[in-house]
Amino acid sequence: MADQNAAERISVDDFMLAAQRGDRDTLARALEAGTKINAIDAHGNSALMYAAAAGQTKTCQWLIEQGIDKGTVNNWGLGARDWSKWSSNVDDIRKVVY
Repeated sequence: MADQNAAERISVDDFMLAAQRGDRDTLARALEAGTKINAIDAHGNSALMYAAAAGQTKTCQWLIEQGIDKGTVNNWGLGARDWSKWSSNVDDIRKVVY
């Protein structure tokens, strides 16, 4: 029960941070508690964007399997494909997000 209560308190920013870190356990708990897979932060960024920029290939794939919209763009018109360019393993990320 304590774990579920903690998941229910996960903010959108914490959801994005979990994606950036590749913390799929926290992401899964958040989704189970009702966080929407396509949640965006104040700038329109999605969890997929954060995971892509951080080079989290497995997390990107997992988010896509959970149904995240690969076509979401932020307030500046940038999407996960654009964010993937900042990754140290850009080629691996591009295989997933394109």
